[in-house]
Order: sequence, then C-alpha cells, then structure tokens
Amino acid sequence: MQITEQERIKLKLDEGLRLVSKARRDRDYAWGALSCLHGALEDHIRLFLSQHPALPATERALALDRQQVRWPQLLAWLHTYAGYPAQTCDYVEAWNKKRNWVNNGGTFVEPVYALEQYADFVATTLGYRRTGWLFWPIFGFLPGCATTLAVLFVVVSFLSVVGDLTGQRTEVPTTVLLVLAIPLAWWARRRAFLTRRHQWLIRPATCTLVVATISVVFIFIMSLLFFIIYMVATYSGMQ
Repeated sequence: MQITEQERIKLKLDEGLRLVSKARRDRDYAWGALSCLHGALEDHIRLFLSQHPALPATERALALDRQQVRWPQLLAWLHTYAGYPAQTCDYVEAWNKKRNWVNNGGTFVEPVYALEQYADFVATTLGYRRTGWLFWPIFGFLPGCATTLAVLFVVVSFLSVVGDLTGQRTEVPTTVLLVLAIPLAWWARRRAFLTRRHQWLIRPATCTLVVATISVVFIFIMSLLFFIIYMVATYSGMQ
C-alpha cells in the first residue's frame, strides 16, 4: 500500500516524538530523535514551498530537489515568500547545525528539555499539538491528589490507632498535613504524568472539543472529591 507524502512525514514525526520520549531516560536516543524530527521538518518545508503560490515557478520546481536546494536557501525562501520571522529561521538553522555536527561524528550535548522544545516546535509547524497538556488534569493532577490523600489518610489512621492503644488521642496539626501534602502531591504528579505523552498528536481544530470535554470531566471529578472530603470532615467533627 502506497502512502502519501503527508503520511510519510507524519510517520517520521511520530518516530521522532517516540524517540524523544525515550531520550528522557536514555540520552542515546537523542540523536535518532533529532534526525527524525529534523527530517520531518525538512520534508514538510520542501513540500510546503513546492506548493506555495508566492514562489516563482522555477523555485517551486526546485524546492523538492535536495541536491540543488539546501537549508540556507530553504530558510531564505521561507523568510522572503512565506513570511517566516527571521528569529524562527535562525532557530531552525541552529538545530540544523547541531544535526550536521552529530552526523559528522560530534556528540549531542544539548539537554533533553531543549530537544523536547524543538519537538514541540516541529509538531506545531507541521500542524499538530501534543495532547499531554490536555490530559494532565486527569492523568497528572488527579492521581497526585488521590495518592496524597491516601498517604495522609494512612498517617492520620496510624496516629489514631496509636492514640486508641495508648489512651491518648493525638491531634494532627494542619500545618503538618500541609507539609506532608506538598512534596507528596508533587512526587505523585511527576510519577503519574504520561511518559509517552509525545506520541499523541492532535490537530488544533480538535483541541477546543477535547479541552471542553476534559474540563467538564475534571470539574465533575474535583467537585465529587471535595464533596467527599467535606462529608468526611463533617462526620469526623460529629464524633
């Protein structure tokens, strides 16, 4: 089955994002991620320029020719005919130099977060967005809250059992609970965050519907959670 050029670019982008996710744990994947991402961006730019009506016909015909037209010329056309800001072109050129450096035997020394930022840039340029930030309320915040509440419940229950055994009720200061809750919530959020969030791409036109749906679900779950906490606190106060 023959795939279109757009589908081939999307496959290359997916592979690059998958390798970026792995590079967070093993930097050996960083070079492969950069190669796929930069290759997907180059293919997209060449295809974009070959169909751009502002370019003269001769330039459009040459845009897909990798032998005659290299990155400096592509970026010049993007800036002149497509209106790309000079800052954006400089950013792409900088990553092109890093890719060439690695291809010539150099070591990839950039931090992984910088590579993730470049991955976001490439995905956005190609017309996609990462959906990790969309699902963070469900897969990040809620598990963090649930884990924190569970740990705090165990701590309070343990102190209550100790108080019953010793005959002395131990009141847990609110400050102590807050001090425990903050690092626990942060740790749980970090652990619960999707490690493969880069693999999910969504078209910007779909974001509004996704955000609205997730927001409704998030508000409902949080309201239910706070209601349960309120009922537990009320019941405890009546004892």
